[in-house]
Amino acid sequence: MEDTFQSYGNAGDFVEEPPRSRDRREGSRSKYPRYDSGRSDTYDEDPDPSYSEGYQERGSKRSSGKEFYETRRDRLLMWLDTPSNRSSQFVARLVLSFVVAPIAISSICRVTIINPVLQTKWDAGWFDLTTSQQEAVADRVERVRQRIEYTSLMGRAPTLSGEEFLDQLRQEGQRLEQTEMQHNKTSLSNALSDSLCGAIVAGTLITNRRRVNLVRTWLGDWCLDLPSSTQAFALLLVTDILVGYHSSEGWITVVDNILGHYGVHPDESFTSIFVAVVPVSLDVVFKYWVFNSLRKLSPSTQIILEQIDKG
Repeated sequence: MEDTFQSYGNAGDFVEEPPRSRDRREGSRSKYPRYDSGRSDTYDEDPDPSYSEGYQERGSKRSSGKEFYETRRDRLLMWLDTPSNRSSQFVARLVLSFVVAPIAISSICRVTIINPVLQTKWDAGWFDLTTSQQEAVADRVERVRQRIEYTSLMGRAPTLSGEEFLDQLRQEGQRLEQTEMQHNKTSLSNALSDSLCGAIVAGTLITNRRRVNLVRTWLGDWCLDLPSSTQAFALLLVTDILVGYHSSEGWITVVDNILGHYGVHPDESFTSIFVAVVPVSLDVVFKYWVFNSLRKLSPSTQIILEQIDKG
């Protein structure tokens, strides 16, 4: 017992145990061992250096990856902010607003609303044949009759009796009438859908006047930035196509196709008057613009055009 008291001091002396909680708050954690599964390593020693190194490495990788993506994003924003890309985005929005959107909306309305409604009026007499269509069907039936008689006469087809011959002509006439009625339905559907598309475009132009002014300014600047020779070539190409010596055939074809698109029978007199008036008017307007405005905007282009006309 005395040895025991000597090792720990006198029996009457009180040996105070150090306040562990206060030392821990003061940062002296290295004096006391860990209380876990018999391990005696201190707090200031790293229990697993490889773990901390891996954590630091992963942190550096995350930071480097974040910096990489931020750099890519900044470069992309800088690339999108260039003048050429701003012009491309402007043109894309313009085409989407004034071309793609009206055509898409009118096409969807045509398929989902216009055609189903017109189909319900098939037996109501909306698509009956006009006089000119009846005459066209009669001419086709007459050609069918002549072809049947010719093939029978040459022995290439069996000779038909009177009733069989009439039945075949009647079936052919009914088929032609159904074709013409379907054509009338398609023409009316084209007129309604195109009217809707035109109304959408007109509404877009009215509600976006600022954008229209920007388009005019942008087109003017883009055309004036071209070389003078390129401007003269483009003007000559457009004018020769529209008002050249050989443009009358093209105008006739365009007018006939437009009238046929809306189910109107082409009239030769109307087409001739249209071709005689419209291209000449466009030619006069173009010459007035060249001598009045182009001389101020691009004098070199106007000189090139005069030299070409003289040559």
